[in-house]
Amino acid sequence: MSRWRPPPEKSTALITREGHDRLKAELDDLWRVQRPEVVKALAAAAAEGDRSENAEYTYRKKQLAGIDRRVRYLSKRIPALAARKRVSAWAMRATRASAAARSRAETRWAKADGTMQANSNTASNGRDNDGREDIGSGFQKRQAG
Repeated sequence: MSRWRPPPEKSTALITREGHDRLKAELDDLWRVQRPEVVKALAAAAAEGDRSENAEYTYRKKQLAGIDRRVRYLSKRIPALAARKRVSAWAMRATRASAAARSRAETRWAKADGTMQANSNTASNGRDNDGREDIGSGFQKRQAG
């Protein structure tokens, strides 16, 4: 059985203007050029008669399903993309890293009196500014000194 994890934060899908234009061109080509050709070939194969032993008909049906699948994906994906003029690889990595850091930022801490406290100001060593240890890394109640 796997451990439940909360869904990740929705992030902005960044893409370059050139990439956005390529995806739109692919969608246009699929819809206006490739799909009509496959539909015509499918109609010709269907006109041959017995479809149960017609390999051409089966092939064209699968090809049409693949085109429709890609068109559906691109139709949903393109509006969700935020096109930028130029996004460097460094900016892409920084965006992913900051999203990951935001999802790990809030951690729950146990105070000495046993109550819980949410703290979003954690350091990379698993301790907050007061030196309390993270519950997720084997919290043990500190002994009063």
